[in-house]
Amino acid sequence: MIVASEGDGPFQRNLAVFKSESKCSRSMRRIAKSESASELATQRQVDSFLNHYELIAIAIEKKILDKEFYKLWMRGAYVTNYIKAAPYINELQGMPNGDQTFIKFQCLAREWMKDDEKLAAAEAEKAE
Repeated sequence: MIVASEGDGPFQRNLAVFKSESKCSRSMRRIAKSESASELATQRQVDSFLNHYELIAIAIEKKILDKEFYKLWMRGAYVTNYIKAAPYINELQGMPNGDQTFIKFQCLAREWMKDDEKLAAAEAEKAE
């Protein structure tokens, strides 16, 4: 099921937008404050991409998906994409009623991080 969803057209388009936007932490923070139709469309695609990881974390928490299997298979991408998304997620979490936004994804990614990744995440989270 995961492989099928990650291979479909909408997921791949959302991934491409995420990759493009996540090259710059300033760009990721800007997306959180979207106002124009174009920026809102980009934000929806980024949210759709990150919702995939939030869903994975929830499925693991509910024991629908095996944690060790998924970690063995996708830990690197999961953690790397969290680090790239950290400026955006932190911006959203700082907004009114946003404190739980992508929280399951964030917690699981932090749990799986190695020391060097923890440093990279800390830098990304405070990036301006």
